[in-house]
Amino acid sequence: MINRTFGKSPVNLEPFLLEVRKPARYIGNEFNSVSKGQTADMINFALCFPDAYELAMSHLGLKILYSVLNNIEDVYCERCFSPWTDMEEKMREHKVPLFAIETGRPIETYDIIGFSLQYELGYTNLLNMLDLSNIPLSSKDRDWSHPLIIAGGPCSTNPEPMADFIDIFFVGESEEMIIEFIQVFRDFKNTQCQDLSNKDKAELKNKRNELLGKLAKISGLYIPQFYDYQPDSKLLPNNNLAEKTISRRFVADLDQTAYFTQPPVPYIEIVHDRISIEIMRGCPNQCFFCQAGFTINPVRIRKVDTILALAKETYASTGYDNISFCALSSANYPYLIELIKSMHAFCHPRGMGISLPSLRVDPQFLGLISLMEGLKKSGLTFAPEAGSRRLRKIINKDIDIEALKQAVLEAYRKGWKRLKLYFMIGLPTETDDDLLEIVKLIEEFSALRKSIDGRWGQVSVGISNFIPKGHTPFQWLGMQTIEILQQKQYFLRQRLKRKSFEVDFHDPAMSFIEASMSRGDRKIGTVIKQAFENGARFDAWTGQFDFELWQQAFVISEIDPNEYVYKQKEFDACLPWEHIDCGFSKPKLIENAQISGQG
Repeated sequence: MINRTFGKSPVNLEPFLLEVRKPARYIGNEFNSVSKGQTADMINFALCFPDAYELAMSHLGLKILYSVLNNIEDVYCERCFSPWTDMEEKMREHKVPLFAIETGRPIETYDIIGFSLQYELGYTNLLNMLDLSNIPLSSKDRDWSHPLIIAGGPCSTNPEPMADFIDIFFVGESEEMIIEFIQVFRDFKNTQCQDLSNKDKAELKNKRNELLGKLAKISGLYIPQFYDYQPDSKLLPNNNLAEKTISRRFVADLDQTAYFTQPPVPYIEIVHDRISIEIMRGCPNQCFFCQAGFTINPVRIRKVDTILALAKETYASTGYDNISFCALSSANYPYLIELIKSMHAFCHPRGMGISLPSLRVDPQFLGLISLMEGLKKSGLTFAPEAGSRRLRKIINKDIDIEALKQAVLEAYRKGWKRLKLYFMIGLPTETDDDLLEIVKLIEEFSALRKSIDGRWGQVSVGISNFIPKGHTPFQWLGMQTIEILQQKQYFLRQRLKRKSFEVDFHDPAMSFIEASMSRGDRKIGTVIKQAFENGARFDAWTGQFDFELWQQAFVISEIDPNEYVYKQKEFDACLPWEHIDCGFSKPKLIENAQISGQG
């Protein structure tokens, strides 16, 4: 962080940019992208997403932080995403370092590099981004001359697998934490770091550690180097600067929380090419398999008037013709009828559509179908998760399937033609009868449209594999083996061959690797680094995932992944994430596990 970005030259992509797929991923200058006049005393922040541009630009949290940071006068926040494999090859060939897309400047010259960790299968991309930036992978090898590497997102609920590579984890919601963080960083940089150009490595290392000590006072920040594993496998502070437990931060009033209304508008199609407005944060349902339901509470809502104002401002600044209301369970938003009425009056004259993901049927849902008549229609999405009521009760998702059928039937009558259903296999106590109930439900939903116009309804089905996640009542369980999950997928494939069914199964091998990291401790970091060195990239992409590279990484690292993935733990076992407090006590999680019949 000595004479950082100011005055540095941007990288030159001209020799090879047109030789890669989708060059618009790398050029920036989108409508609404931020351009600030830089000065030498500004804080330069690279906001990074370790996946492709199309996914990164669809992510709500990244847009929020981009806006929050650039609204701070002396902070210039730019974006940086994982280059696709063809672009990485060209960058290495031409010795071009990783760069931010606003100015094209190398991110190794920035003060702070912040990563959004949304899923474990992006970890090798993160290491690749550091490597392309000429930044040491291990935190212990960095000093004040290097950018500070921070990370947040859902994966911070178990930060240990990436603890060797990240300087600071933000545990929880970052909108307020990041402002406190910038204040401490600014004060330290301005008072303690005026002239470090002639300092040796030891002095630069000490200066960095001094900063980390000051940042440790901010609630919600976890600094891995301040903690060591003890003989009983507990992670405890190794100095008096660190708290024994890191409590997850959350914003108290969502209605007053900063939000964006001028997101950059990409030149190319992205995954979610629409206006996204978060109407509620948290979930009252707490399905026992769902980590988000136990780590993003309490429930907080935005007022209808606030949502409507945000929608109008964002529409004016982007021109998108579809609005998605985001929440873990949008049907639980208490003023949904009022919201749809207000939005209908705005959207209908403009030919706009409204999307309501994560629907859960309740008494107000049938009224919603009628209210949305006349709007541009997107698909309807429901997640029964399990086929039988018995299994839905075990996972604490005892939804009314008959009410759901009535809702879908009404939607077909009102002109909806496509339906998406999500199920999960490998759940505790699952039998072949439960799998047959999945087949039965899909067939029944498709047949509902046939009763109206004689055509089978088009049903898209996503079938994932159960992974026991930390901070949930199922965190002590093991995952079912790859072989068993493959057998279950074959069982379903043989019974879901109708042309009106579009069924997507998640690769059990990918789930295995995800589980090894989501349930891992610091030793798994060795495997992640080895997998990166083996060539693992874009592991969340079916066409890019290479299970053999990971198997080799475990062998070379002399670590047995089965211990992390398959082994069931006792309730008194010490789990790698227990120093992170997400709001539910261990006794409460055990109580819920016992209610479900586990343990």
